[in-house]
Amino acid sequence: MTPERWQRIKELFHAAIERAPAERRAFLDEACAGDAQMRTEVETLVAAHEREGEFLDGAAAR
Repeated sequence: MTPERWQRIKELFHAAIERAPAERRAFLDEACAGDAQMRTEVETLVAAHEREGEFLDGAAAR
Protein backbone atom coordinates (compact mmCIF):
# COMPACT_ATOMS: atom_id res chain seq x y z
CA MET A 1 0.00 0.00 0.00
CA THR A 2 1.34 3.39 -0.90
CA PRO A 3 1.60 6.16 1.68
CA GLU A 4 -0.89 8.19 -0.36
CA ARG A 5 -3.43 5.38 -0.34
CA TRP A 6 -3.02 4.85 3.41
CA GLN A 7 -3.51 8.60 3.95
CA ARG A 8 -6.73 8.50 1.92
CA ILE A 9 -8.00 5.50 3.90
CA LYS A 10 -7.29 7.33 7.16
CA GLU A 11 -9.11 10.43 5.89
CA LEU A 12 -12.13 8.38 4.89
CA PHE A 13 -12.10 6.51 8.20
CA HIS A 14 -12.14 9.74 10.20
CA ALA A 15 -14.88 11.19 8.01
CA ALA A 16 -16.93 7.99 8.31
CA ILE A 17 -16.84 7.82 12.11
CA GLU A 18 -18.03 11.44 12.26
CA ARG A 19 -21.22 10.38 10.49
CA ALA A 20 -24.16 8.49 11.90
CA PRO A 21 -24.00 4.76 11.14
CA ALA A 22 -27.04 5.09 8.85
CA GLU A 23 -25.22 7.70 6.73
CA ARG A 24 -21.96 5.80 6.34
CA ARG A 25 -23.03 3.49 3.53
CA ALA A 26 -23.99 6.36 1.21
CA PHE A 27 -20.87 8.29 2.19
CA LEU A 28 -18.60 5.33 1.41
CA ASP A 29 -20.46 4.61 -1.84
CA GLU A 30 -19.54 8.07 -3.04
CA ALA A 31 -16.14 8.47 -1.39
CA CYS A 32 -14.73 5.11 -2.49
CA ALA A 33 -16.16 5.45 -6.01
CA GLY A 34 -16.16 1.74 -6.78
CA ASP A 35 -12.80 0.95 -5.13
CA ALA A 36 -13.96 -2.14 -3.25
CA GLN A 37 -10.60 -2.75 -1.60
CA MET A 38 -10.46 0.79 -0.20
CA ARG A 39 -14.02 0.51 1.05
CA THR A 40 -13.24 -2.79 2.78
CA GLU A 41 -10.21 -1.25 4.48
CA VAL A 42 -12.27 1.71 5.73
CA GLU A 43 -15.16 -0.50 6.87
CA THR A 44 -12.73 -2.75 8.75
CA LEU A 45 -11.27 0.24 10.58
CA VAL A 46 -14.73 1.60 11.40
CA ALA A 47 -15.86 -1.79 12.75
CA ALA A 48 -12.75 -2.08 14.92
CA HIS A 49 -13.31 1.44 16.21
CA GLU A 50 -16.91 0.61 17.13
CA ARG A 51 -15.91 -2.63 18.88
CA GLU A 52 -13.27 -0.75 20.85
CA GLY A 53 -15.87 1.80 21.93
CA GLU A 54 -18.28 -0.92 23.03
CA PHE A 55 -15.53 -2.65 25.01
CA LEU A 56 -14.53 0.57 26.74
CA ASP A 57 -18.16 1.47 27.49
CA GLY A 58 -18.69 -1.95 29.08
CA ALA A 59 -15.52 -1.68 31.14
CA ALA A 60 -16.47 1.78 32.39
CA ALA A 61 -19.89 0.54 33.51
CA ARG A 62 -18.35 -2.02 35.85
